[in-house]
Amino acid sequence: MTPRPPPPPFYLHASLVAVHGQGLLLRGPSGAGKSAALLALLGRGHRLVADDVVEVIDRDGRPWGRAPVAIAGRLEVREVGVVAAAELFGAGAVVPAWAIDAVVDLLPALATPPPRPTAPLAPTFLGGVALPTYALTAGDSASLADRLEVIARLVSNRPEGSPYG
Repeated sequence: MTPRPPPPPFYLHASLVAVHGQGLLLRGPSGAGKSAALLALLGRGHRLVADDVVEVIDRDGRPWGRAPVAIAGRLEVREVGVVAAAELFGAGAVVPAWAIDAVVDLLPALATPPPRPTAPLAPTFLGGVALPTYALTAGDSASLADRLEVIARLVSNRPEGSPYG
């Protein structure tokens, strides 16, 4: 039997960052705080994979993300413009691809906050893989970065094979 080829890549309006070794896919409408969160996380030593658009690929049955070539290593900073992350944070601040381990939906600051922000919602399926999914209100970027670091720790401690932290 001939092995099936991997599914074709697809694109999401999202950002991907590696936090404590976990790939967090940040989703949300424009202005929800994705790039501000990335700036705060990069300042703490975490690593940028993609800002604004993530190309999702299958790698050994797991969803991985990378930046489209045209925007790789770049970050859009509101009221400043597009900047090269490596120039601001060093070459180690950018990685070409990373496994997607969890999804975080960023809600606008005026939205009603979820009752328990660190309790996962129903999982998100990417490429047939169930990923833990969380919802956070944007708030200030430092507070958001703190909460994203907590989620990364929860995800890294989840039982093997479980989408839930």
